[in-house]
Amino acid sequence: MVVRKSYLAFCAGPEREVPRRELPAPIRPAFATFGLVSDFFGQDGSRLGTFLRFMEQGYIGLILHDGHEWASYGWMSTPDSAPPVQLPSGIRKLGANWIIYCHTRKEYRGRGLYKALLASLVERAREKGRQPVYIHTEKSNLASRRGILGAGFGEAGIIKCYFLRMPRISVFLKAGWDRSRPHPPLPGRQEPVFKKE
Repeated sequence: MVVRKSYLAFCAGPEREVPRRELPAPIRPAFATFGLVSDFFGQDGSRLGTFLRFMEQGYIGLILHDGHEWASYGWMSTPDSAPPVQLPSGIRKLGANWIIYCHTRKEYRGRGLYKALLASLVERAREKGRQPVYIHTEKSNLASRRGILGAGFGEAGIIKCYFLRMPRISVFLKAGWDRSRPHPPLPGRQEPVFKKE
C-alpha cells in the first residue's frame, strides 16, 4: 500500500534572525563525537545505531546535557552530506543544511531547550558560511511548530512524501516540495507568519 505523508517546511535564511538563547543551568551543549554518542546513548541501541550512522554520513549533532544524562538532541545534514532520506533528493542542489531528528526528554520540556538547540545549530551552520537552514515537522505536531516559529524560522512550503508500506517495513518512494504553499493556521497564533520569498 502506498502511503502519503505531508510535512511543513521552515527556513532560517540570511534575512531571518534566529537569536542565540541561553541554556538554563545546569544544561550544557556538546557537539556530537563518536565518544559522546556512545557515552550518552550506549544503553539505547536504537538511538546509538541511528546516531552513529548520522555521524558516518557527515551530519552535525548537538546534545544538550546536564553532565550525567542527555536532555535534548538534534541533528543537521550539511551541503556536503547525504540529504535526509525522507526528503526530495533535489535539496542537495540548494547547498543548504537541514535539521532533523530532534527530541527533548519529557522531564526537561518547557525550559526552552528546543529553541536553544535550533538556534545553536543555525549558528553552527552560519559559522561555516552555509545558508539557509531548513527544518520540517508534521502538521499535527503543534509543540514543534510553535517551537520552530518561536525560534525565528519562517514558513517554507509543504513537502509531500510517498512510502510503500508493508508489514514490518516502510520503503521511501519519492517526495515533492511546493515551496509556495502556505501552512495551515496554527491554533492560537495571531501574529503574522513570515513567508519565504
